[in-house]
Amino acid sequence: MFLAFLTACIPLQAATPPSIWGEVITLGQTEQAAAPVLWAADQRLTAAWIGADRAGVHQDAIIMRGNRSLERAVLPLPPVRPFAQQFILGTGNNTHLLWLDADTENENRLFAALITPTMQIERGPTLISNAMTLRYAAVSDGSGGIWTVWSGRIVGEPLLYAQYIDNAGRPYQPVEIASSADWPSIVRANDGTFHIFWLQTTEREIYHATLENGRAVNSRSLGQNVTLMRGDRLIDFRAALDSTYLYVFWNITRMDGTSEAWYTSANFNSNLWSRAGRLGFGIESEVSFNTGFNGGAAKSTLPGTSWVSWAAPMAGQFDTLPVAAYRDGNLVIIYLRDGLVAAYQTIVALSSIIGAPSLSTDRNRHLYLAWAEPNPAGYADMKLTTTRP
Repeated sequence: MFLAFLTACIPLQAATPPSIWGEVITLGQTEQAAAPVLWAADQRLTAAWIGADRAGVHQDAIIMRGNRSLERAVLPLPPVRPFAQQFILGTGNNTHLLWLDADTENENRLFAALITPTMQIERGPTLISNAMTLRYAAVSDGSGGIWTVWSGRIVGEPLLYAQYIDNAGRPYQPVEIASSADWPSIVRANDGTFHIFWLQTTEREIYHATLENGRAVNSRSLGQNVTLMRGDRLIDFRAALDSTYLYVFWNITRMDGTSEAWYTSANFNSNLWSRAGRLGFGIESEVSFNTGFNGGAAKSTLPGTSWVSWAAPMAGQFDTLPVAAYRDGNLVIIYLRDGLVAAYQTIVALSSIIGAPSLSTDRNRHLYLAWAEPNPAGYADMKLTTTRP
């Protein structure tokens, strides 16, 4: 068992301007475009990101406790070029940290570590994937373990694998579930059903299946992928859900540098998916909208042409689906219900954003919103605001 190196508690310092929820906290600075990943449990929030200094690259974390103090940690997981971090809740208060990094042959693989609330490493770093890995997605199995879906082995025509990690952080053997498949995403409904999505590289189509005992079941095409012209880039591809609908989101950067968010949706009981379109909201209504979370009332709206970018849907299944996004110098949360935009909130003004934010909740329905905001020194400030008192 290894122990992370914790510093003494550091008083919380608020930045200005505040969000509609209160203070904005600068957690740290780093050369990273991605927002910090978040893990909220038992009056404690843990955020993690990739840091670097003269000693090299390291995986940093910070714990914010109920007394609004910060404890900083450097995780003893000697990385090479880590990226794509993700927290998944484990057994009790432990969590799984997953990331991509180079192995001893300088080939990207999926790694994981099982971490305690005090940042002790129970197990890890553990090599998960057994071949070159392009991208991955992961979700809790509801019992402390994880189902991962990752693409790789062949760059031009990637294979897609499902792989289980148990509640002790031990990986099982991966099972091939699709060919010529990339950009995997996986969500778990409250009834225990696992839905997996991916992009077929040869047919340029979206595919959906359910995952049963590590096998893809009822795999079918949902239609053509969003059109990308020469010079356009797909940044990420994510699935999400509310109580009645499944969703798929794309974040795209066009050749001219502009960013767009697209989505499509379908009822659980239907095979008919809406035509993919840009994500945006319309004229606000005076009617308030109960979001189901402790973020205050939102403004009811309809889908519209107030387009957003850098969309980040929240994990989990609730009556509404909160999606954090960027719109004209503000971070907003759009609430979707029954497949459509239903409400929105403007959370905080910021100078700019360089990647998708992170949005998380705890068992008391408090919200945690984090993002990477560039500063004049050439770094990004890892920032956070929350509804938790």
